[in-house]
Amino acid sequence: MKLLPTRLTAIALAAAGIPIEFALAQDAEKPLEKVVITARKRSEPLQEVPVAAKTFSAQTLADENIVDQKSLVARTASASTVEQGASFASEVVLRGAGVGRAVNAETSTGLYRNGAYAAGGNIGGRAFNKMDFFDVQRVEVMRGPQAALYGRGAVGGAMNIINNRPSAVASRALTLTGGPYDSFGMEAIINQPISDAVNIRAGLKTSSSKGGAVRDVTTSEALDSDRFDGARVSMEINPGGSFNYNLMVDGFSESGPSFGVFQYELAKPETRFTRNYNSPARFGRNEWTAIGEGVWDLGGPTVVALTQLKRRKASTSDDFDRFNVVSNANLQRWQRLSDDDMERFGQELRIQGKDGQRLQWLAGAEYLRLKDRFTVDLNGAIARARQQLNKYYGVRRYIYRHVWPVGL
Repeated sequence: MKLLPTRLTAIALAAAGIPIEFALAQDAEKPLEKVVITARKRSEPLQEVPVAAKTFSAQTLADENIVDQKSLVARTASASTVEQGASFASEVVLRGAGVGRAVNAETSTGLYRNGAYAAGGNIGGRAFNKMDFFDVQRVEVMRGPQAALYGRGAVGGAMNIINNRPSAVASRALTLTGGPYDSFGMEAIINQPISDAVNIRAGLKTSSSKGGAVRDVTTSEALDSDRFDGARVSMEINPGGSFNYNLMVDGFSESGPSFGVFQYELAKPETRFTRNYNSPARFGRNEWTAIGEGVWDLGGPTVVALTQLKRRKASTSDDFDRFNVVSNANLQRWQRLSDDDMERFGQELRIQGKDGQRLQWLAGAEYLRLKDRFTVDLNGAIARARQQLNKYYGVRRYIYRHVWPVGL
């Protein structure tokens, strides 16, 4: 089996009149690209990690136009997306492990950003957002159970988005995009060293679309317009020696179409792109995240402390009878409103052996706390109902791992 590509290559080179010895020598001179992954909580070459994994470099993301969760999943083996219409409600399924649609359910695919758990909450709590995919260094995808190092939420696998950190080289970047329905996007990034020990990186991201694919049947108003505005600031402190600290803070505000915009009666295909609403179908959310990582090299072992704080407030509004595609007169002019107030805190502390040693080891502990209040209101001409669910939990996880390479 391994000889077949070589034979085909030889035939092609001979047909092109290129000496085979020359072509093979040229290929031998090209160094293989070293792909690094942190699947085992340390930077290692991909070929040395016993995990079904794939990495997407910044260049690959740009070349393949991977700009969001949907396009990432489309290029990942054994992965699919459960679509619920609204962008904030899509979910990743790795190796068949998805999530139940129950309120407060956690995703079975671990979603991480810079090593910190990114999922949690209800409205937008089971998917990556646009800010996660802004200014990305690489994306790592680990398929199969990863619970030993990533916790109970990584049954089907784990995805880790790693954003660019500040560097000692000054740089500027500006990207402008445009498209149908008066869509517009802008990304601006600036990296600036402040001193020999401090580097700053900041960025802005904005996008908007006036929509028009789905319109109100009466007013012809576009119902699928959306807008996103976000900002990020990162600071790296590297005084030299054995200590390094990186702090990233970002936030965004987003609005767009909610569930009702994407619901229509299959028996009436003419309603696919038109809606007859008594009230708007919109969602909105405001979210900010802070992630800090400190690394201390003790000369042998290395201590890593990873801290995260995330806060999100989100809401949806849907015309209830259209959202459920029913025509019961008693349900007309009913409105479904939901509010989600989420806060997550995480602290991970680990100590690991020196890289390159024959005995490699890692020990650590992690604490996660989620506070979430999710409220659903049904407002109608007849009655009003309210459902409120509160979720609060803390998780401690202890890790110990050792590897004995063959030949020790």
